[in-house]
Amino acid sequence: MAIGQRLGGATSKRGGRPGARRWSILAFVVSLLVGVLAPSSAFAATSGSSGSGGAQGVSAHSITIGVLSVQTGPLGTEGTTNLKAFKAVVDWQNAHGGVYGRKISLDVVDDATNPNLPIPNVRKLVEADHVFALVQLDPLAVVIAPYVKSIDIPVITALSGYWGPNYLPNVFGAYGNATGKIPVTTTIPLIMKKLGATDVGSFAVSIAQSSVVAAQDNNLGAKAIGLKANYLNTSVPIGQPNFSPQALALKKAGVDGIYSAMDQTTNANLMQGIVQNSVGAKVVVLASGYNPQSAQGVNDTYFQNIVTTTAELPGQLTSNPRVKQAIKILQKYGGPTTVPPMLDADEGYNVGSLLVEALKVAGPHPTDAGLIHNLHNVTDWLGGLNIKPMNFKNPGPYESINSGGQGLCAYGMKLVGHKFVDVTGLVCGKVVK
Repeated sequence: MAIGQRLGGATSKRGGRPGARRWSILAFVVSLLVGVLAPSSAFAATSGSSGSGGAQGVSAHSITIGVLSVQTGPLGTEGTTNLKAFKAVVDWQNAHGGVYGRKISLDVVDDATNPNLPIPNVRKLVEADHVFALVQLDPLAVVIAPYVKSIDIPVITALSGYWGPNYLPNVFGAYGNATGKIPVTTTIPLIMKKLGATDVGSFAVSIAQSSVVAAQDNNLGAKAIGLKANYLNTSVPIGQPNFSPQALALKKAGVDGIYSAMDQTTNANLMQGIVQNSVGAKVVVLASGYNPQSAQGVNDTYFQNIVTTTAELPGQLTSNPRVKQAIKILQKYGGPTTVPPMLDADEGYNVGSLLVEALKVAGPHPTDAGLIHNLHNVTDWLGGLNIKPMNFKNPGPYESINSGGQGLCAYGMKLVGHKFVDVTGLVCGKVVK
């Protein structure tokens, strides 16, 4: 079936705002528009923060965790889904006795898609509310890195946004390393090759460096496995309405495999251009595609048969016991209503799962220093919906990829009607740069 061709019988047209699978792309754009950089003096720690190693936020019956979320603004839809899934895991753990008899109490703040809010919000959580540890669900909240480093408070993160190349021993990614060098991998090119691509073309929005790097690296990865890569466009303005010139350029270059590291809205316009200009692509991979919004609004017409990838267990694998458990927890404890869980629900679920693991290894008399030390001794955590284990003792040098294997494997999921279908099985690549 051709890209963009609608299946008969599936007629539901659900409304909804287009979102983004890779938050870092849209987050980078928002940060540039608002102005995210702050002087280094803004991060100086004050007395009373967690740097002393004391067990603030801990009582006989509860342990308080600060949560930097985004529930309103342009990232509000994704952030609300993420937060609901995270809370569902915490509520499930509390319903089963908490951790060492303590209930997990959440102190949630809304950064409102405003990169100027995470710094005062994290200060409030640490210095006024005296939370024990932090959870970062807001991609713009990576600006708190100098502050949390200075006070050495534990941070569990969804890998939303980019924390930078320098290792932060108190920051733990739930499904890949939070820090490190950005790698070139062959995973997505292998998925494209498996689905028939021989010549790859990649797109990026110019304003987002994370998008540009992803597109460039995809072409490098494609060449590393013997594919051609005759098209690269990293100068697309976000929201570009007309892609007919680019569609014609793809045809002229002979490209039959298209990869886009752009946001969902720009991707919708790209797909319209591809379909209307009859670009004969064998596979189109959208980094932002694995979400219900791919089958809503205009996407319902133009996104048919696109492929997206997920480095977590797809919610469609309902025979998997961990997927079964995730669906049960999300349904019972107020998680996102979308079943099976996808994208942001996966991320929130994974972060909640790692938080519970971190509190368990911290022991019955937790301190922030003890949590960090003990979690670094965990070498094979296979939790949440991760595909491969996480090694926190020797995480490896790369951002998003852990030495235990998590981040190098993915499923290729094709949108057919209103459902994503696994069309590749598990595909594992390697780092080539």
